[in-house]
Order: sequence, then structure tokens, then C-alpha cells
Amino acid sequence: MNIQVIYSGRKSMAIQIKPDLTVVVRVPYGVPRQTVMEFVNREKAWIDENVRKMECANRERELIPRLTE
Repeated sequence: MNIQVIYSGRKSMAIQIKPDLTVVVRVPYGVPRQTVMEFVNREKAWIDENVRKMECANRERELIPRLTE
């Protein structure tokens, strides 16, 4: 799993799954890397489910142009 951590002035941690299946974790400045990884591990079921959904959406996007050609 490719994880990208982005530190910013936000107040809470958030997870985003990008179309390329990168997991983006946005966290407040000063949060230790270990805390970030504990958050990711705690949310692993959600991440896995949403990665699968994104994979399906990507496959559907690939099929649509082929079907209309």
C-alpha cells in the first residue's frame, strides 16, 4: 500500500484514497509518524474497503471507452 502523509494546519487526521490507489493521510503539524501509522492501522478495514471500491471504479472507467468505440 502506497501511503502519502501530508502535514498541514488542519486540526484532525483524515484519509483519502486517490484514483491511482495512493492512500493520502492528512495530519496536523507536529503529529508523530508513529501516531499517524497507528491511525492508519486502526482505519485499515475502511482503507481496504475503499481501495476495492476505487479499483472497481477504475475498471469501469477503463471499460466505458472500449464499449463506445
